[in-house]
Amino acid sequence: DNQWRQVVHGLGASGNALYVDGQLAASSPTSASTFTSQNGALIGRAPAAASPFFNGRLDNVVFYDGALAAPAGGSLYRQGRPG
Repeated sequence: DNQWRQVVHGLGASGNALYVDGQLAASSPTSASTFTSQNGALIGRAPAAASPFFNGRLDNVVFYDGALAAPAGGSLYRQGRPG
């Protein structure tokens, strides 16, 4: 849709959640990573996906050293919303 979007993903003791533009888009009770090693992060790539590469632009990628509280997804969107 050629529009700016904010995506926030959190994983912690209460599960994981994906927010798009401040709204909860998906969640699950999974509370820990299923990766067998933690030696990096893939941004814009998911090797197991049918289309493994993100087709678009990424800007302002941020990692936090811990899980964010559930309301943080909406709060981050309101803080960083353009215009």
